[in-house]
Amino acid sequence: MAALVSCAVNLVRTSLKYFFPQSNNSFLIERSPYGLPLSARRHQIITKDEIANKRLVVIGDVHGCYDELVELLDKCHVQDGNSFTVFVGDLVNKGPKNAAVVKLVRSIGAYSVRGNHDEVVLREWQQYQNGFQMRREFNWLTELSKEDLDWMFGLPYTISIPPRKTIVVHAGLVPNVPIEEQDLDYLIHVRDVTYDANNTAWIGSKKSSPNSKPWASVWTGPDHVYFGHDAVRMFQEYDFATGLDTGCVYGGSLTAAVIPEVGERSVVQVKAHAVYRKPVTTFLSLLNLQAEVHLLLNHNDGSPQTQFLGLQIPCS
Repeated sequence: MAALVSCAVNLVRTSLKYFFPQSNNSFLIERSPYGLPLSARRHQIITKDEIANKRLVVIGDVHGCYDELVELLDKCHVQDGNSFTVFVGDLVNKGPKNAAVVKLVRSIGAYSVRGNHDEVVLREWQQYQNGFQMRREFNWLTELSKEDLDWMFGLPYTISIPPRKTIVVHAGLVPNVPIEEQDLDYLIHVRDVTYDANNTAWIGSKKSSPNSKPWASVWTGPDHVYFGHDAVRMFQEYDFATGLDTGCVYGGSLTAAVIPEVGERSVVQVKAHAVYRKPVTTFLSLLNLQAEVHLLLNHNDGSPQTQFLGLQIPCS
């Protein structure tokens, strides 16, 4: 329903802009899902010259977890000059050192798409600029410079890297819809899709339902998509999509995918140093399960293993 309303509003706005192209009426200014003026660059494309032969490092939702980010960047050797680093958004909010994260990401020349929590804090800043009192949990925004804020306001919704057949987005993509036609609200919120047989199309959804599927499970490429947002499902791996939100701010891990120009991809994780935000019930259950699995399967006998929430778990 929200998507239909958004579509209708955009249709009315487009029609009025056609008849009143010079109008400065605030309604005619295109807005983001959180009411922010849209940046001119919604979908960024990285060229072959820009990425060259560097390894691609894609990092999951940071949420202000600065100390873990510093450790992860070190483990990924990001500052050796041979890495092209991209974040999946939600750099800030909920965590302990939000301003420090923004400054660090900018200092290493990294790229990022915008997440829903990035938009939340930008809306708070915009309201503060319009005379509203800033809520206490957002006071850290005053530590940012004008350049920091301009950088955040300019974050795109997607970053496409054609030389590596890769797309980075915060939440996800609805299959069979061109990037330029994707609903911006879904780009920062979608988790699942349902199939509309009457219109032979996938319909995005922010929540799961009995008839829905993870959007990434039905994404058929050809580009591989790296995304975040869905901490409840933790690390996700599908044929053409990888989910990197492993809930660091909730006491999980901070995760990166390291993709060399030639060779196999690796996944690098850093365990959260603390629980910075009390997790939702489902996520807390997963963390408890992690602890139980660790107790039951803690051995070192050389058997095949796989990762689960940052642990090495035997496959056999």
